[in-house]
Amino acid sequence: MGISSERAHPLATDVATQRPARRSRRQQGQVLAIFAAATILFVGVLAIVIDVSWYWANSLRVQRAADAEALAGVVWLPDNVGNAQQAAYDEATKDGYTAGSGITVTAQQDSAAVAAGNPDQLDVTVSAPVKTFFMRLFGITSITAQRSSKAVYILPVPMGSPQAYYGIYPLSCVTGASGCAAGGSNTIPDAGGGAAPSSQGFFGAVISSGGQTGNGDMLDPTADSSFSNPRYTAEGYDYTVVVPSAGGAVYVFDPTFCGLGPTPSGATYGEGDHWIGSSGVAMNTYYRLYNTHNTQTTSDDTLVASSGFLFTAENQTDQSGTYGTPQTSSVTNCATGAIASQAVGGYWHNKWWPVGQGVPVGAALNQTPGTATGLAAGTYRLEVTTTDPASPSPASSNASVNAQNDFSIEVTGSGSPQVYGSGAMANWYNITGGTSTFYLAKVGAQYAGKTLEINLFDVGDTSGNTYLKIKSPDGGSQAYTGFTYTSASLEGTAGPSGSIAAGSSGLQATSCSGSCSHPFNDLLLTIDIPLSSSYGSGGLWQGGWWQVEYDVSSGNDTTTWQVNVLGNPVHLVVP
Repeated sequence: MGISSERAHPLATDVATQRPARRSRRQQGQVLAIFAAATILFVGVLAIVIDVSWYWANSLRVQRAADAEALAGVVWLPDNVGNAQQAAYDEATKDGYTAGSGITVTAQQDSAAVAAGNPDQLDVTVSAPVKTFFMRLFGITSITAQRSSKAVYILPVPMGSPQAYYGIYPLSCVTGASGCAAGGSNTIPDAGGGAAPSSQGFFGAVISSGGQTGNGDMLDPTADSSFSNPRYTAEGYDYTVVVPSAGGAVYVFDPTFCGLGPTPSGATYGEGDHWIGSSGVAMNTYYRLYNTHNTQTTSDDTLVASSGFLFTAENQTDQSGTYGTPQTSSVTNCATGAIASQAVGGYWHNKWWPVGQGVPVGAALNQTPGTATGLAAGTYRLEVTTTDPASPSPASSNASVNAQNDFSIEVTGSGSPQVYGSGAMANWYNITGGTSTFYLAKVGAQYAGKTLEINLFDVGDTSGNTYLKIKSPDGGSQAYTGFTYTSASLEGTAGPSGSIAAGSSGLQATSCSGSCSHPFNDLLLTIDIPLSSSYGSGGLWQGGWWQVEYDVSSGNDTTTWQVNVLGNPVHLVVP
């Protein structure tokens, strides 16, 4: 039998069976190499993700720290940049970012904002190294996180006066009475002996804490006829006093409560001191002057001078006859010249009182030696209230007294001293008829694009038709402006609302036809005026002073005014 030609050679068979095994081993080696490379890549990506996430978390911490530092420092602007910076640095330390070891913290007043007329912006930058974990394998031990923040402080707007005096109005008196000038009025003299200041159309006013808000003072009385006053504040009203150079002095005209008689029309003669309701009960008034050290926070204010108890428990009337017949004469006579001692509050009736003078040291309240004369240059705060600072509980302060004390303020000295209300003021107006215009508030160009909010409390309690208009300073001259308005009681009950066109007769605050109606009696009237984005670009009349105009036949009224630029007082700026 022959050998078949189809039989394979043994060697050929071995080679054929070995080839797949060799390919399999090579493929396994490639997979291992790819897996190893992929693992390294995965670990690298994971390392980057972990380190980047850690960096991102820390950068948020740096951003929050920068925000906190900007907010902490900006309240010291515009006058005290050094304190603003230090406050920011102190906050940075609290947050764990003390300069050094790669950490830098900078805080500076924004120069561009200053150039634009807004010196109240603080810029803060924090830079800190963030340590890495896996990136160290590639030689990267840290990544720098740097974040910045900007904060602004919307200051309380100046109110009531662009001058060195506040609340000046002629002393109305009985024509023909002893000491009464022709025409039935006496001009208030200048505290510094210069020319008599021009009338501003009102006196500053304060009502006892036991009074009623419905009489026009929104902050001092603790209640109204049927509810506790939610706006009550034991501190009353603040007035900002600017002393440009050393040697300034602060005076209050007629700081004492001295009740006067009513005019035939029902108004009050003189500066307007009067009981509201029962007469012959004791009235308290407190004046305290603080050095603000040119900061916006009150935490560092120091007391310069105080009235102590000089103007407390005052149960007295002016019985000279010059200012009408008082409601009662069975009390102390506080007519000019009737009291000889400066340590008795009534001595200062119709006189300029240097704040602090005549205060009995042994009975002083929060009193420091000296008076508010020879002051160093700077900004001061005069607080006027009827609540006893030593016992601020409303029940302990004039709880049964309903009375009003009116006054004026003047600051003297070289340069251009100023005094004005700080965000809120209560005033007494005695309008004889016609059009009267009053300084309302100063709003600078830095507030362009925001909304101006004007609050007028208990406005329009006059005896004749009264119309109210608002004058804008935009464009460098005065012009009537339109506005929208709402009103509500202090309890929150809604009152009249609507809008007023710029060319109209204004908002009617009193309507009289036979009898008079007062639609805003005991209500808070809120007026909103949007400021355009170009506000102030064409100039501002007297630097931005808005005015309120009354067109009234006759009457007198006590009202409270507040002006705000809407927005948080201290807030961050979105880039």
